[in-house]
Amino acid sequence: MGSSGQTSGGESSISSNIPDDVATKIYLKHIDEFMQEYAALNIDIAEKLKKAGDANLYYEDKPEVQSAILDLLHTHSSFLNKSYDGRATWININKNYLSQEVRLKLDEMEIKRTEIQNNYFSKVEKLSEGRSVDASIKEFYTLTNAFRNSFNKELNLAEQEVHKNLRLTTAYKNPKVKQVVNSDLIIVKRIFNEQDSYLKKRVEEILYSKKK
Repeated sequence: MGSSGQTSGGESSISSNIPDDVATKIYLKHIDEFMQEYAALNIDIAEKLKKAGDANLYYEDKPEVQSAILDLLHTHSSFLNKSYDGRATWININKNYLSQEVRLKLDEMEIKRTEIQNNYFSKVEKLSEGRSVDASIKEFYTLTNAFRNSFNKELNLAEQEVHKNLRLTTAYKNPKVKQVVNSDLIIVKRIFNEQDSYLKKRVEEILYSKKK
């Protein structure tokens, strides 16, 4: 998405040796395919999160109720990670078109995200050890919130790095690329985040209602 060496005005190119027109066409095909899948996935997840949040949720210290809430938390966690996987895919698609220096930086960021995610999964697997079911449910909720905050922060940093460098490429002059970066991605993330926050709030209300 920009030939090697120097671009016009003396600005250093940050992409591969693929000719500009060929690279841009390939890139446009990749991001179009990605956005179709990413948007469909997140809209579907958002609808399911909203449906769960709109349901008559309640919490009691009864096995059948606790089992249902645990299932809900596991489902919510799974949806959260699927949406985050989509964002990671966007980062990796772009990484292939950027400079070696940028790719290495993004690789380091990915390692950090993997550590955060693996740590979360490990803690979730051990939830029932030495805890009551009630304590496990509330710890699961707390762990997921902490994971959401830390992992989302790292994704944001990686996306910022991608977009900062993408804006220096020839491909970014294409209106479709600008639309995806500055509009489409933001809209899809907002659709997911709104329903993710909604269900998170609903679960918090039922788990801690006794304290109110």
